[in-house]
Amino acid sequence: MSRQIYKRSVAPHQARVASDGGVPTDAVNAAILLAIDNQEWEGKDKCLIYSPELTGNKLRVNGIYTHATKGYSANSPQRELGDELITNQADREFTSDTGFWSKTDAVISGGLVNINHPSGFAALLRRSSILQTNKTYSLTFTIAITSGTVNVYIGDSVQVISTSGKHTITLNSISQTAIQFASSQFVGTIDNISLREVLPADLTQTTANSQPYLGKINPSEPQHLQNQNGDVRFMSHTAISFAANEKWAYETIVKWNGTSTAGSVIFGNGVAAQSICYITTAGALFFRNQSGASSQSGVLFPQYIGKSISLHLVALGNGSLLVYINKVLSATLSIATDITFIRFMAGSASANAEFYGLGYELAIIPDALSADRIAYRSALLRSIFPEIPTVRIAGMDIACRALDIVCTPAGNLIPNVTDNAAWAALTTPAWCHHTNDVALGTVYGKAYNGYARTTLVTDLASSGFGYHVATKEELTTLMESGLAIKAMGTNYWTTANGTNITGATLLGGASRNTDGTFATIKGSVMFWCADADECLTLLDNGTISIDAKDLKTGAYILLIKDYAGDFVYDSLGEQIFDVNGVPWISV
Repeated sequence: MSRQIYKRSVAPHQARVASDGGVPTDAVNAAILLAIDNQEWEGKDKCLIYSPELTGNKLRVNGIYTHATKGYSANSPQRELGDELITNQADREFTSDTGFWSKTDAVISGGLVNINHPSGFAALLRRSSILQTNKTYSLTFTIAITSGTVNVYIGDSVQVISTSGKHTITLNSISQTAIQFASSQFVGTIDNISLREVLPADLTQTTANSQPYLGKINPSEPQHLQNQNGDVRFMSHTAISFAANEKWAYETIVKWNGTSTAGSVIFGNGVAAQSICYITTAGALFFRNQSGASSQSGVLFPQYIGKSISLHLVALGNGSLLVYINKVLSATLSIATDITFIRFMAGSASANAEFYGLGYELAIIPDALSADRIAYRSALLRSIFPEIPTVRIAGMDIACRALDIVCTPAGNLIPNVTDNAAWAALTTPAWCHHTNDVALGTVYGKAYNGYARTTLVTDLASSGFGYHVATKEELTTLMESGLAIKAMGTNYWTTANGTNITGATLLGGASRNTDGTFATIKGSVMFWCADADECLTLLDNGTISIDAKDLKTGAYILLIKDYAGDFVYDSLGEQIFDVNGVPWISV
């Protein structure tokens, strides 16, 4: 990657995020992704590239929960502003008076607007009907103040200027369409006025209850948007539409937790019977175009449940939609591909229209990506967003988060049971969030009873999932690390005695008792053993033990990768050999 590409893509983007009060992200990973994208799609309108790990975001923090309020798009950061709206140079630099501006006590001469307004509030310099309502504009100008102040209006919004120099103000027009410089008393000059629309290419969510959780508790996991089962949280962006004969590609990295009652929506436009794509409860891909026609693939997704995947939809503009999962062509749908994209991780702001799981990245691309291009991008993105983020402890690759699925890779649904008496009477699999609180489930994950643990052990093994429920021996090894596996601080525990030097970041998600009641949050955590009706219990004071538990107990599940050891990788990030030179085969 050349230094020129790096400077063009990363530096303006990072500066933009910081200047807008957002959080810049990892410039190294961002450089890789942004450089590729900017080379190919720079300056194209129908393009949106977003990832909370790479492109930055603005936050709302409420206790231990962080929410995404705005996501920055990576594509073409230089095009943050639209075209100049004062198109005549003379009207910007005041080399002549063309009649473009309305004036009070102002004269255009000598390349300046010379103003001498002694008293009485008035619009000194005004241009009507140049804005559109409810849009954001950037107004730049140079002012020299001899006396007084100036109120600068962009539509209904105003900012008071009291110092000489070059100023740039950014305001929303609300319901008016004029720009004006007004004052009760002002003597001075104005020059070099520039007006541009601030392009709304970013993702936003202004409704607090719909802002996705922004997750990154374990240091080893990538940042992501999260929407738990039972919640409706999503990001919106300016509509991007394609006609049926236009080519486009939709790329996303998502982790699907499964659903039992409704489809899991990847994107939509917020209108019923239009432009939506979701994973059905059975694990098929459903696509509906802008005209309302729909098509559905065969069952594709159960084998990937609980893992992040790269999903590419490619519209050829000829009535075909190609579906790639982890760079493999998995389905071809025969359907017109007219579409309008507006929402990520939801179809509308109502129940049964959300995505259940994590969203790491999305890209809307005004081109039909080739199979080779998809293979390259998939490998690149998977190097940043692993299928299950893990941390290496004592030779074991342990998942960074407790398991969080409601359907096994074999297709067996695990129901959510909230009622205490119903939980206590169960002899079948079930899961719950702590105190049935979706927000707590976002942080701590799902607790499963022992019957669900047994089903998961069997189905993960039979499906070749590549990860297994931690065994008693493995949990015994883990517990030897003591407080080094406990998350630091008091966000997730009562006592700040955890050192977390292993990076395990175990959280105090407590457990569910056999009578359906819940233990105290932040006071303990339990994890099921795969091969014994026992749980590892970590108490807030640091005591760790493995003890027998009734199958009605609700405890968390840790996954461990089926192999151990380091590997040699090829140029696309695929594993080839282990450290002994043996070809890698997942067991």
